[in-house]
Amino acid sequence: MKQFLATAILLISAFFVRAQSGPQFPELVAKEDYAKAEPMFLQAVEWLNETDLDQQLELRQRTNAFVFSWLNGSPTVKMVIGEGIMKLVKDNPSLAFIYFGNYCKFCINNPDNKYAWDAASAGLKAVARVYKKGVGVKKTKMLTKLAEAVDTGKLEEWMEENLKKDSLR
Repeated sequence: MKQFLATAILLISAFFVRAQSGPQFPELVAKEDYAKAEPMFLQAVEWLNETDLDQQLELRQRTNAFVFSWLNGSPTVKMVIGEGIMKLVKDNPSLAFIYFGNYCKFCINNPDNKYAWDAASAGLKAVARVYKKGVGVKKTKMLTKLAEAVDTGKLEEWMEENLKKDSLR
């Protein structure tokens, strides 16, 4: 009986350790929390970029929540989320977090750049990279055209055509 109890405790504790695996995202309350969390935010964005959309879904959900929370309260990064971006990712909501994260990453890495257009460009390039992997995404005409525009160096034209109403300039 003691052996069974010890084995059961070991299995249960292993389950809880595994259930808690992955990063423990910081609570973002005060203004200074966001600056302290920037390195983790950048790591989270990189993880989202590199990890296939159909992998580690629970961790992806928690990471998306952290990215959104950081973006929503950041005192230094302000994002424009317009109609064009929402239309682009409506059939692939996970790509929205790729866009959000890479937009913010650009802002963090280029603090002197005040042009939302440049940050949007960085976000769109990341969306195109993830979309082109073809894993866990629904193919859409708009995303395919975005990927083609990135590949052919015509992202600026694509943005002019599809994001003109989004107040990015």
